[in-house]
Amino acid sequence: MRISSQQQYDRYTGDIRRAQLRYFEAQAEITTGKRQDLLKNDPAAASTVIRTSSLKTATTQYDKNLRAAKDYIGNSETALQETNGLMKKAYELAMRGANTSTDQNARDAMAVEVDQLQKRLAELGNARGASGQYLFAGQDNETAPFTQTPPTLTFGGDNNAVRVEVGPNNAATVNTQGSSQFTDAYARLETLKNSLRGGNLSAMSGQDIPALQNSMNSFRVSIGEAGSRMALVKEYESQNQRRIDEFTTRIADAEEVDIAEAMVRYQQAETAYTAAMQVAGQGFKLSLMDFIR
Repeated sequence: MRISSQQQYDRYTGDIRRAQLRYFEAQAEITTGKRQDLLKNDPAAASTVIRTSSLKTATTQYDKNLRAAKDYIGNSETALQETNGLMKKAYELAMRGANTSTDQNARDAMAVEVDQLQKRLAELGNARGASGQYLFAGQDNETAPFTQTPPTLTFGGDNNAVRVEVGPNNAATVNTQGSSQFTDAYARLETLKNSLRGGNLSAMSGQDIPALQNSMNSFRVSIGEAGSRMALVKEYESQNQRRIDEFTTRIADAEEVDIAEAMVRYQQAETAYTAAMQVAGQGFKLSLMDFIR
């Protein structure tokens, strides 16, 4: 059966295209270090890459959640530590005020100082995180939880836990439920202020000092709980980073090429491409001579 010049041309160009494709793929593998057209050449490896990439993406999101959790807990812990410092200052004032050697003018000055401590306490109760959320408002954290209306501090948030997803089926609590702590502390400062202004030494010794100690103990407990939450979040963060590293390695193992083998394939593909071009060139010359004859 006679083969037409068009059939020969189609066969030569087809051989060239296939050789060229293999050549470009081999060249790309050396350039990128990754296997080309993985879905066609190695479906099992492609499936591994798709599945592992999905797991890596999810774990990376958990890692972002953990960074947000660290911010929430860290800012809360800082505010609680300062609040505890305020109550310690008030305790020291109460101790001095209850001393019989302290005159009333000094106690009046201490009462003014306690008034400033109350204002700062209200500000710390309305402390915010990096995203602008109110740290001690519970889940209703877009509105300031505390309102200072002397002689009281009013709480308007909620006591619900703020939880952050840190892993599959795993959520961590990041907030401190400080409503009663702050309002109680404010009330105890108000009582101390009145005792100082009234020169009531027995009230300071028998009531104010123990009450302030209770507030300090309460804030210290919350600070410890925040520290424990931070340690747990950091552990989750370490675990997630290990998972991300494992997923990255697994993806690389499936995608990356052996450079030595890739060089051999590249040389073979280059040789095949050159040969296809030469064969086609010779074939086209023969076809032209046939046409001339």
